[in-house]
This record gives sequence, structure tokens and C-alpha cells, in this order.
Amino acid sequence: MSIDKKIDDLISALDRNTSALMLSKAAGGSAPAALAKPAKPPKAPAKSEEQLVAEAQARVAATEQAVEEAESSGPTKEQAGAALQALLAANLKPAAIALLKKFKVASLSGLAESDYEAFIAEANEALLAA
Repeated sequence: MSIDKKIDDLISALDRNTSALMLSKAAGGSAPAALAKPAKPPKAPAKSEEQLVAEAQARVAATEQAVEEAESSGPTKEQAGAALQALLAANLKPAAIALLKKFKVASLSGLAESDYEAFIAEANEALLAA
């Protein structure tokens, strides 16, 4: 709302209230308690630049912490897959098949997340032994 519109609204409200007061006094009554429209509650103050920066920094820190936790949670399926691919690239297909059988899976997708670390370690041992 523009400032001119606000001023016009205030002037109109004053005119209405003045007219109502004059009519009320002429009729011998007392003035009504609230003649004008009730004032709107003030809007919440805008956040300062410092507050916005602090909130953004807090979000960045939380995101970084979540990424660090995810990275430090141990070996991933991708790492286990890379170890299996390394065996196949080194022409150690029988060793790769034997390793999968040892963990009682037919493919990497059947490997439990808790077995990734042991799987990677054994794949690396097979590579070093070749």
C-alpha cells in the first residue's frame, strides 16, 4: 500500500470519527468507545542482515556435518563394487566368484552393508596375492 493511500485512509477515518463525535454530542450522549477501525497489529520486524547470515551459516554447518557423518560411516557399496571391478580387471574372475560365494551372494547387490568392509579387505588381499 502506498503512503498516499495510507494518508487518505487515515484522513477518511478522522472525518468519520469527527462526524460521529459531533452527532453523539448533539444527541446528548457520550462518545462511543472505539469509533475508528482497530489498528492492525504491527508486522514482525524484518530480520537483519546479520541474522540472515547467521541462519545461512548454521544451515551450511548442519549440511557439512551431515556429509561428514555420511562419509565417515564406513565403506560404501560403490567402494565394494570398485574392489570387485579391480578383481575382474586383473583377470581374477575365479577369485571374484569365490569371494561372492564366500559371502553367500550371487552379486554385489545381495551383499549386506555390514559386510562391505570385510569384502573390500578380502578383495584387496586377493589382488595382492595375484
